[in-house]
Amino acid sequence: MAPVEDVGQHLHLAELVLQHLELRDNGLADRAAAALAAVLRGPSALEHLSLFHNSVGRRGAAALADALRANRTLVSLTMTSLKTEHIEPLAEGLRSNSTLEILRLQSNVNTKGVQKTATVTLPIQLINGSLGQPIIDLSMAGVMTRVSCAVVGVMLAENKSVKTLKLSRTGLGSVVQAEGGHVIFDPLASGESTLHVLDLSDMELGDNGGRKIFEALIVGRCKRIKIPVPAARAHTPPPTAPPRPTAR
Repeated sequence: MAPVEDVGQHLHLAELVLQHLELRDNGLADRAAAALAAVLRGPSALEHLSLFHNSVGRRGAAALADALRANRTLVSLTMTSLKTEHIEPLAEGLRSNSTLEILRLQSNVNTKGVQKTATVTLPIQLINGSLGQPIIDLSMAGVMTRVSCAVVGVMLAENKSVKTLKLSRTGLGSVVQAEGGHVIFDPLASGESTLHVLDLSDMELGDNGGRKIFEALIVGRCKRIKIPVPAARAHTPPPTAPPRPTAR
């Protein structure tokens, strides 16, 4: 059997005609990802790719992201265990992609002490602005994490048509409670996006999460979402009564 790092070379030599490739649980790392990226940059008919539960690092993620800029056949991609180092290269590759419709990000989340695998399904052409829609509704996308929220935020930084982002029912409430409101607002604070309305309803923020959201707003985590503060009025001392005449 060929080493996993040679998988891309063999697929390329076979003049890839398959449309769906499932590579979950294969221990793929940076060398395999780089080889696979070469396949994605070349001519192929591949439309659906799953890399669930592998160990792709920063270099492999950067190679895949670069391939996504050039690829014009892939319509769905599943990835897992993304880390902070993957966010920027992946989002950069997705910004200019014109064909990928669905990005599924799977991760392990702790829900009330129970570890579960959660999946969020992101509509890439809607988020990166290719469709020119003013409303992005992710309320049915699934459970989001800090990383998936950051991926969305980086792509929105260059979206010039979005005005409303709905994050209700995405499960981000528990993330905010654990890490703070910056999880949501920091990714949205960069760039020159036209985003002005943020729907955080039904997120199960709780009292602690709500406090952290308001704290993030107060310190200006997102410049386009402001809490109006009344202007301070100049203090005018009360008029003094005229002195009483002294009795003679």
